[in-house]
Amino acid sequence: MSGFASLNDMVRAWSENASLQRKLAYVLVIAAVVSGGMTVATLTGNSTTAVDVKTVLNLIYVDGAILLLLALLVAKKLVTVWQERRSGQAGAGLHVRLMMMFGLVAITPAILVAVFSALFIQYGVEAWFQDKIGTAVNQSVVVGKAYLLEHRKNISADAFALAGDLNINAPRVGGDIRRLNPILSHHAVLRSLSEALVINRSGRVMARSELSLSVKVRHISKEAFEKASRGEITVLGGVKDERIRAIVRLRSFVDAYLLVERFVDPKVIRQIEQIETARKRYKAVQKEMGGIQIKFVMIFVIVAVLLLLAAIWIGLTVATQLAKPISSLIAASKSISEG
Repeated sequence: MSGFASLNDMVRAWSENASLQRKLAYVLVIAAVVSGGMTVATLTGNSTTAVDVKTVLNLIYVDGAILLLLALLVAKKLVTVWQERRSGQAGAGLHVRLMMMFGLVAITPAILVAVFSALFIQYGVEAWFQDKIGTAVNQSVVVGKAYLLEHRKNISADAFALAGDLNINAPRVGGDIRRLNPILSHHAVLRSLSEALVINRSGRVMARSELSLSVKVRHISKEAFEKASRGEITVLGGVKDERIRAIVRLRSFVDAYLLVERFVDPKVIRQIEQIETARKRYKAVQKEMGGIQIKFVMIFVIVAVLLLLAAIWIGLTVATQLAKPISSLIAASKSISEG
């Protein structure tokens, strides 16, 4: 009980100490401006990095605490002025009018800023998800995939042309298929192929270009050989593989298949993967657009109310400082007139 009583005495002493209240109010006003500015800066400062949610939450908690304390100070000042007016204290009416005037001057720009901030956020977030931007994001992915598909088409065309040349030169080979090596080397350089091989169905290399380094052919599925045997040009591997291979049967030879390979720049593949990841994130955020708008508006409303209370307190303080000497003068004049 003694501890509670001492705490009660401290609160009463603080409430009666005008100087301490004024100092605390100044500190809170400065803290409100700093905290509000930091909150806005954290949300809008750097568009290249993700917003740290924990930092924003901590700032909102600080804003809320300062908001509560400022609201208590403003409420106490308003109650004090109301009590002075009810008691008929000299100059109380003037004090109220000055407070209303300065309060209105302080509130108006704060409200305008809050309204325009909310509108800016709402329409700004909507601008992020306009059809033009969505189309640009989707087209970036389409262009990337088209680039990779074009590589697959090109290697198919190269395999077709090289196979035709090898089939034409089949009579010159005789029994030694290694005589195809110069033709393979020529086409490998001409068509920027990293590998140009002639293999049999078991995967044994029978002829190669000079630039070919493979001693053993990587696994080729049975289905790929069957498609190639039917005269189809079969492109091996996925769309995003760093190596694109194509295989086709050489009809002028017995159990012979042309295998060509070309490297795709890994940087391009990584860029395309990053674009696809960015599009997925964009789509996910687009679905949550309404929630994002509400969160941003609520945060800015908290900051706006925080700054609004700070402005109101400044206006009330200025009004009090102006009204106090006038009230004292009125009280002194009244005392003199009453003798």
